[in-house]
Amino acid sequence: MTGFQLFKRRLVQDVQEQMKPVRAILDWSVLLYIVVPFMIVFPFFYIDAWENVHLYWGREVPFIFLAGLLLLVAGRGNIRTYVWEADLIYLLQKKRLLWELKQYGFLFSLLSAVLRNLIIFLLPYPF
Repeated sequence: MTGFQLFKRRLVQDVQEQMKPVRAILDWSVLLYIVVPFMIVFPFFYIDAWENVHLYWGREVPFIFLAGLLLLVAGRGNIRTYVWEADLIYLLQKKRLLWELKQYGFLFSLLSAVLRNLIIFLLPYPF
């Protein structure tokens, strides 16, 4: 088994674990009555917000508030190594496998943070 194969397995397990509470909350009725109407109505509010900026945004909002808000959003994150406590006994003997797993976890964490920040920063721009 290579480090990449172990990383893929851990990533799939992690996503499955994180999706359990989401599936418990978002059953078909919630999707039908809340999420789908929101997805239909949101583009209209988005367009209206850009056509009538003066209604949604005040001129007295200081720049430092915006910079602080952006730093708060962009600075949120963590680095996942996908190393479990039980693995340490086995992986300490296989230094290369442990190193590869940490390396792929760091790269995935970095790419997901970059993607998340791009979405956050590009979402407000009109296209």
